[in-house]
Amino acid sequence: MRKNKQISVRIEPELKETVELIFSQLGLNISQAIDIFFRQVQINNGLPFDMRLPDDNDIKLLKQARKARKEGFIGVDESEQYINEVLK
Repeated sequence: MRKNKQISVRIEPELKETVELIFSQLGLNISQAIDIFFRQVQINNGLPFDMRLPDDNDIKLLKQARKARKEGFIGVDESEQYINEVLK
């Protein structure tokens, strides 16, 4: 018989409510989602996503995106056009 261990986690109430809604839409409860996360950590031998500090290029793109937002780029087409120009 498989034995389960209980863990206790402190988390902001608003964050918990938000992720519970997302998990619910995915047909999961928090325990199932945490189990999936732990299994992915085991499979990947680390976090199942990149966790890094932004490099110079990331910072440049973030600054350009903020500038574009301040200049009033709000539509998807305008944003895609701006990104394509920046990446040329």
